[in-house]
Amino acid sequence: MSTTIIVVLVVIFVVIVGVYVFSMLMRRRTESQIIALEERKEELFDLPIQEEFDKVKAMHLVGASQKVYREWHQKWVDLSQNSFAELENSIFEAEQLNDSFRWGKAKDSALEAESLIQMMEVDADSIRKGLSELMEQERYNSTKIQDALDMYDKLRNHIADNAEHYGSTIGMIEESLGNIETEFNQFVELNSKGDPVEAAEILEIAEEHTIALNNITDRIPEIIKLVDDEYEKQLTELEENYKDFTEKNYKFPETFNLEQSIKNVRSRLKETKENLERFELDRAESLLTEIKSQIDGLYEILSKEYNGRRQFEKNAPILKDYIEHTRENNRALLLEIDHALQSYLLPDNEKASVRAFGLRLDDLEIEATDIIKLKDMPVQEQPYSMNNRRVNAVISALQEIEQNQVQINNKIAGLSSAEKSARDTAQEFDTRVRMIKRFVEKRNLPGLPTAYLDLFFTVSNQIEKLFKEMDKIRINMDQIKHMIDLSKEQLDRLMNETDKLIDNASLAEQLMQYANRFKSSNATVAEAMQRSLTLFERERDYTASFNTISAAIETVDPGATDRIVNVYENTKSAPEYRI
Repeated sequence: MSTTIIVVLVVIFVVIVGVYVFSMLMRRRTESQIIALEERKEELFDLPIQEEFDKVKAMHLVGASQKVYREWHQKWVDLSQNSFAELENSIFEAEQLNDSFRWGKAKDSALEAESLIQMMEVDADSIRKGLSELMEQERYNSTKIQDALDMYDKLRNHIADNAEHYGSTIGMIEESLGNIETEFNQFVELNSKGDPVEAAEILEIAEEHTIALNNITDRIPEIIKLVDDEYEKQLTELEENYKDFTEKNYKFPETFNLEQSIKNVRSRLKETKENLERFELDRAESLLTEIKSQIDGLYEILSKEYNGRRQFEKNAPILKDYIEHTRENNRALLLEIDHALQSYLLPDNEKASVRAFGLRLDDLEIEATDIIKLKDMPVQEQPYSMNNRRVNAVISALQEIEQNQVQINNKIAGLSSAEKSARDTAQEFDTRVRMIKRFVEKRNLPGLPTAYLDLFFTVSNQIEKLFKEMDKIRINMDQIKHMIDLSKEQLDRLMNETDKLIDNASLAEQLMQYANRFKSSNATVAEAMQRSLTLFERERDYTASFNTISAAIETVDPGATDRIVNVYENTKSAPEYRI
């Protein structure tokens, strides 16, 4: 037999074996799936759903509960009769196809059966949950009813014990209690007939109404207390006070009508009661807020007139004495000003101001005389609050005059000490300028820069002008103060420029001495020394001299300038003009 034929036979044998093995694997795989479906089907068959239906049925449900029960029962009938039969057929068909080696169709049938059983499991679970909820609703109603009844009984007893606190609302409250009791009776009837679902809804409503009525009865007593007790007492008190004030010759603003205002308040109180009886508590409380504001406003008007009379009768008699006291102060202040004018100029014309105070006092005295006449009148024509405002206006004007008198007096009294302080300051400025001059002369510099000399003479001239100003027969302290400020500013600048001048000159000399060691070996340093010396001795520009020699030294000995400057700063003494 040829080799080719042998190879062909071997290939055919391998293919046949492969097909057989594949067929067995597919058959076993589908068979395992079918077995799993059978097990799930048995588990579903074994669920005690029918026993659970029997338990719920024994509750003799009616109404909404019975309707829910029937819906679940119908779903169970469809599931147990139709879906189970369809599932049996799908599993049987899958088995037949698998046994006849039609594995593709067997697999499809198995998948169809698996999809069906999944749906049946979900339906069975929802049926069981629905039945459980019906039974749980019954148990929940039995537990909750006692709590709800306890809350209702507590509320009813509380209302009965405190009926006097509810005023005219007690009828509405008792009617609400009766409605709630009717709802509880409906609950009991529905629950006993086997309708826990609808009974639970009624119970929820009864409980909500009980809680709402409890909240209402908590708020009503406080509102009634305000309406029937507190505010009514306040209105009576206002009427009595107003009558007493009228008898005591009080006058009130033309816009004030107590009788009409109280009538309006009582109308609002009546409206509040009507809202209260309708259980419109938010509106009632809003009205009470408005009523409180109105009553407070009436009290405020009476208090204003009462306090106005007390203040008027207390302050009106002292106006004349107060005016005379202020006038005496004015006369004394004029004498002080005349005395001060012998030695000082007063640029603010304080004398004219004080004379104006005198004229103002004349006007205030006329006003005070008129006010005192009002006080002595047997019948007042104006409210005391208005008269008191006139008194307060006079007192306020007198206080303002007094404050201005004190300010002027303090200024006059301080002129002498201010002059002495100014003279001491001017003398100090002059001394420091002389110290600066001596200090610079001791340095034996070849000369001084023109700008520095100009500044020095400017400061000297300014101090000389200051002395001349203070030597006048009548001096102007405001002008002197201005000149002192200017002199101080210029003197500070002169001291700073003197520090800079001496420091640069001293450092330039030290750096030129230090540069001698490099002069012979470095032409740049030698040239810089010559230029620095020229700037120092001929041009008297010590800053430029320092900068020139410093730059040259840094080229041969970097950091030398900083070392020399630091030593100089740490060892130099403070100049005497700085002490």
